[in-house]
Amino acid sequence: MARTYLDTGRPIVALATPPGRSALAVIRASGAKAIELCARCFSAGQDLETAPGYTMRHGFLIDPDSGERVDEVVAAVFRAPRSFTGEDSVEISCHGSAAVTSRALAALEKAGFAPALPGEFSFRAFINGKTDLVKAEAINELAGAQCESAREDALLRLSGVLSKEFSALRDEMLDLLAVVEAHLDYPAEEGADEDSEAPEGFEDREENPPLDGKALGLRAAPRRAVAKLYRRKTETGGRPRGGRRPAQRRQIQSF
Repeated sequence: MARTYLDTGRPIVALATPPGRSALAVIRASGAKAIELCARCFSAGQDLETAPGYTMRHGFLIDPDSGERVDEVVAAVFRAPRSFTGEDSVEISCHGSAAVTSRALAALEKAGFAPALPGEFSFRAFINGKTDLVKAEAINELAGAQCESAREDALLRLSGVLSKEFSALRDEMLDLLAVVEAHLDYPAEEGADEDSEAPEGFEDREENPPLDGKALGLRAAPRRAVAKLYRRKTETGGRPRGGRRPAQRRQIQSF
């Protein structure tokens, strides 16, 4: 059965640098027990397995079955959650020939790693909360940038500038949605006590005439107090004075 991206319990490995002839190549491994599995393919396995995060170990990559040396390498250890994927990870720097990299990958697969799917490391970083979709796309575009403007644009989005703008816009939209729902579902004149003071955000329509969508947006957003009140009432099953029955209430859907 073919693997899918949702098979996150399986440790994965892949060549992180382009295939071909080069002085060095980097092999990235990540997932549950990734450090332990890499230690099976390392000459100083115990030293690698107990190494703290953000440290490097020098040794030989070996075949886990025969013990044959494959190449002289340096292994960098990253322990969860302080890694790119949020999982235990190891990045192995070896010589960059096709013969070395193919044999090294074969040894790691023998130890228990599965070949990573395209973009699977970034996918795991996303589902583990280490990045968002905008940054994940920026990583892909930065790796494939062919000109200076493409590099600058991708790097800017990778820094989180666009993500912060989207996050702020989302918060304002949720607040505005809460205000609109509150005005629709809990109009102040429907059974409200005349002597009671309406909760914040539920103004008297006589004093505050109906607004069109644009005016309501300008006037209501951001209205965090009203949004908090409405969400609290929705979660507890209660309702402000004068509101309709909870069964008629429409739920706020997250984006």
